[in-house]
Amino acid sequence: KFGHGPSGDLPVAGDWNNDGRDTVGVFRPGNSTWYLTNGTGVLDAEFIFGHGPSGDVPVTGDWDNDGDATPGVRRPSNNTVYLRNTNSGGAVDIQFIYGV
Repeated sequence: KFGHGPSGDLPVAGDWNNDGRDTVGVFRPGNSTWYLTNGTGVLDAEFIFGHGPSGDVPVTGDWDNDGDATPGVRRPSNNTVYLRNTNSGGAVDIQFIYGV
């Protein structure tokens, strides 16, 4: 059982620390904050990525093929995907338009 935060948080999963195991986290769309864990009980990372309006949709993946899953968001309002190559806040590493 894993719980974190208020109603409206969205679950995400990925291998955040490249140990070969996916673990859970949540994305809070209202403020673009990610809460990630490398286990089942301790918060390992909390950061803001996306800096966008509420409504961003979280996506996760290993965008640079280094073994770590990292965050991204798709912004439906402009059909743009924003990806980060590290599990920290900061500038967008990859950005592209996807969809019509």
